[in-house]
Amino acid sequence: MINRSRNLFSLKNKQYVFTGFNEASILLAKDLIRTKDDISVLFLLPYMEIKNSELFEQLDGLGFIIMYVSFDDNNMFKISDKQFEKWRACFFIENDEDINIKMALKFIRRLNEAKFQKDMEIDIYIRAETEDMELLFTDKADYLHLHVFNQSDITARQFVLAHPMLKAPETECSENNILILGFGHIGIELLKKSICDAQYSDKQLSVTIIDEQFDTHYSDFLFRCSEAIEKYNIVFNPNDINYARSKRFFSWLLEKRNNGDVLNLISFNRIFVALGDSRLNIDVAQTICDLRRKLELVNSKDVIFAHVHETDSYNYFDENNENRKISIFGNSDKIYTVDVVINETIDAIAKAINYEYSKEDYKNDKEAWRKATIYDQNSSRAAAAGRICRLS
Repeated sequence: MINRSRNLFSLKNKQYVFTGFNEASILLAKDLIRTKDDISVLFLLPYMEIKNSELFEQLDGLGFIIMYVSFDDNNMFKISDKQFEKWRACFFIENDEDINIKMALKFIRRLNEAKFQKDMEIDIYIRAETEDMELLFTDKADYLHLHVFNQSDITARQFVLAHPMLKAPETECSENNILILGFGHIGIELLKKSICDAQYSDKQLSVTIIDEQFDTHYSDFLFRCSEAIEKYNIVFNPNDINYARSKRFFSWLLEKRNNGDVLNLISFNRIFVALGDSRLNIDVAQTICDLRRKLELVNSKDVIFAHVHETDSYNYFDENNENRKISIFGNSDKIYTVDVVINETIDAIAKAINYEYSKEDYKNDKEAWRKATIYDQNSSRAAAAGRICRLS
């Protein structure tokens, strides 16, 4: 391992470590520096980057400490146990989940061999799409706390934190009625997070989902979330409508809901557009907004949300723009933050919630949390976010 940083002599006793670099890691590292006092942020980079002076100047100029290691070497974490005692968290959030998993496994194997002089608590954050990740990390020390997430997960997590269901506009149906256009990764996570969020509202929850690849996406959701379909009023592709840009879809919006007095369009107090393409999402969202405007409905930006990942391409939708008629979500600089990815307050409440349901089997919340599956931990985090919203 080679150190090459002007910040090395200012190394703090609380250290947050990133392996590799990309937009996500730099955004999160910058927010760590901004929000936490008396910490150091370390970047472990592959040896091949040692001559990349531009990258070095960028990271060093932001106050980060750079260390060069061999990512292919099983001894890449050949660091003294005493040095590890200063690590508070390690982040594996490259774009390639295979790299993240391999690096995390090496890190865990190294720490499993360590002998520390004091009690340790290290959080490990892994970005990966693969489900049931705990099966890969069964052999880890109890003081290592695993956090597995993907971009869709934290996008939906940030949305719920920023726009809780308790603050959704009222409708004539007196319920929380959600329309989700597109049921890929983003749509599924929005549904899961919205269900948890809606538990802290006194209103009934209804969800309508329209998706072109219904069979594929529905079967995956049914396999993992069958209880949600049984418990809540979730309708897929009403009247066999499966395309959110079709004439049939827009005609259906102007039909009366369940043959009642309220138009489908008016009945929704939350509309998500997540069709897999930012430009398409904006176009469909604006068309829906135009229909609402013809019905003299106001506050569409509190109802219609288009998923947009490429922040710089759509600056004219800046959230501070008063002329904006719809809202966008999913910007990387909003989701790769301490509040969304780490959020120690939510984790503390989540551990207590998890223990409420398992205290007969475990002696304390720490033990219960260690034994909980990643799915159960994330469900508890969603419930914690709802409790915080209700108290705010």
